[in-house]
Amino acid sequence: MKKLIFTLGLVFSACQHSDFQGSLKMEDFEHLASGNAAEMLLAGDHVGNATNYFLKAEMLAHDGQISKAESYYQLSYSLDPNAVIAEKLISTQLAQNKFSQAMKNLEKMLLLYPKSMNLQLMMAKLIAPQSQLKAIEYTKRVTEIEPTYEPAYEQLFMLYHSVGQKTKARRVVDKMIRLFPGSAAAQTLLTKIYLDQRNFKKALRPAKKAYQLYATNTKVLLTYAFVLEMNQKK
Repeated sequence: MKKLIFTLGLVFSACQHSDFQGSLKMEDFEHLASGNAAEMLLAGDHVGNATNYFLKAEMLAHDGQISKAESYYQLSYSLDPNAVIAEKLISTQLAQNKFSQAMKNLEKMLLLYPKSMNLQLMMAKLIAPQSQLKAIEYTKRVTEIEPTYEPAYEQLFMLYHSVGQKTKARRVVDKMIRLFPGSAAAQTLLTKIYLDQRNFKKALRPAKKAYQLYATNTKVLLTYAFVLEMNQKK
């Protein structure tokens, strides 16, 4: 039963992507309902169906068989090229420490899918150790592609902060607060700015607000506790 539920999850996840819509037929779902999901999907390999290859790759990756998963992602991509499969393929290559191959593929895929947020962020993270300024450019592109994608702003803040561009980092936080007024992450980053300045009094308000928004987060809780303690010492 657990295997069936997991496989159904993969199917519905894949079907949410427009490139996969219509790939699975009604009889496929009847097989899923009968409890023979994994067997049906694996048996479909000879059909050369991109969705079947993708789902098998997902199952192999879930089982830790990354090398085999890479092969099936490659087959799936060859039949149905799209940014979703490209990202999965590159991720498996990185998981096997095939850095050079992954970078070549990522550069090619970015030319093919310049509006893929995940590919842009992947490149930003990979290139950051060599060039944080280039990483900033890739991350900024994501905010232009999707202005309401909060993780991109978080990454952009950390990159600006790490290269000492504190004014730009603050602007990013201010924009996050405007765009995401209920964001604990934005308040936590504002707290970080004040802590860096050793301004514990100003740090108290955003730290408290972050705690009120996301009290179950360990980092938020510890930050708030630290700020409270520092204010009590004064």
